[in-house]
Amino acid sequence: MPTSHVFRVAHNSWSVLRVVVVWCSAASLGIPAATQNVWAAGPDTVAPIDQRYATDNGTVSSAGESPDFRRHVVPLMGRLGCNGRACHGSFQGQGGFRLSLFGYDFAADHANLLSGDDPRVNVERPSESLFLQKPLEMVDHEGGQRVEEGSWQLAVLKQWIEHGAKGVSQDDATFVRLDVSPREIVAQEKGQTWQLKAVAVWSDGTHEDVTPLCRFQSNNDQIADIDEHGFVTAKGPGDSHVVAFYDNGVVPVPVIFPVSENTGSNYPDLETPTPIDAFVAMKLRKLGEIPSGLCSDGEFL
Repeated sequence: MPTSHVFRVAHNSWSVLRVVVVWCSAASLGIPAATQNVWAAGPDTVAPIDQRYATDNGTVSSAGESPDFRRHVVPLMGRLGCNGRACHGSFQGQGGFRLSLFGYDFAADHANLLSGDDPRVNVERPSESLFLQKPLEMVDHEGGQRVEEGSWQLAVLKQWIEHGAKGVSQDDATFVRLDVSPREIVAQEKGQTWQLKAVAVWSDGTHEDVTPLCRFQSNNDQIADIDEHGFVTAKGPGDSHVVAFYDNGVVPVPVIFPVSENTGSNYPDLETPTPIDAFVAMKLRKLGEIPSGLCSDGEFL
C-alpha cells in the first residue's frame, strides 16, 4: 500500500509543517471531548426499536406505541433501501412512485404515501396497503422482498398505519445530533471486531438507541468492513473511517490499523514545536507511521 509522509522544512531558524498527507479526525487527534459530540447513552436511553417491536407468536411487545414517521418510518425505509437512488429515491422514482432521496423531505414523502386515488398507504384497510404488500412481495415488486412476515420491521410499518399513519408537524421535536460509540477504533490484528452503537438525541431531551435504523458504510473495506447492523471487522493496515447515517446525522468513526510495529512506546520521540505538530504526531504514533526527516527547501520544491 502507498506510504504516507510528513515533510518538514527549515525556514529562518524555525520549522513549519508544510505538507501533511495524513487525514486527522478530532477524536484521533485528542481534541477534548467537550468540543466533540457527547456520548449521551445512559440509563434513560430508549431501547432500540428492534427490541420494542419484536414479535412473539404474532404479538408485538409494544402494541400500544405509535411509531414516529420521522424517527422510525423514514429511517427504516432508508435502511431497507426504499428511498435510495437505485429505488424510489431516484430522480424519476420507480414504478410510478417517488420518495425523497434518503428521506430528506418528510412532508413530501408523507403526502406521496397517502395521496392519490390508490395511495400506497391504506389507513382504512392497513393490510391492503401496497406499502406493506410490495416489500413482502405479496404483489409484484421490482425491488424484491424487503421484509419478512413476523419481523420487527413489518411490525413497525404496520403499526404506524394502524395508528393513523401520522406525518410530521411543526410541534414535533427536532433532531439534534447522532452520537456513535466507540468514537474511534484502533485495531491490533486482522479480524478484530467491534459493534457500533448509535443514539439519536432530540430537542425534547429524548435519547434513543437507533442502531437498527441507521445505514452504515465503510470508506475503505480493505481496511475495515462494516455490515448492515454496524458490526465492524478489521481487514488490513491503514487509516480510514466507517460512517453511520441517521436523519441528517452523518457520523464518521476513525478506524486506525497500524502499518508497522512502531506504535506506542516503540514510537520515536518527535519534535512538536506547534500544536498542529503535536496533533499530527499523536495520530502518526497510533498509525505507526514515522515521518520523513527534515528536508531542505530545494528538496521540498
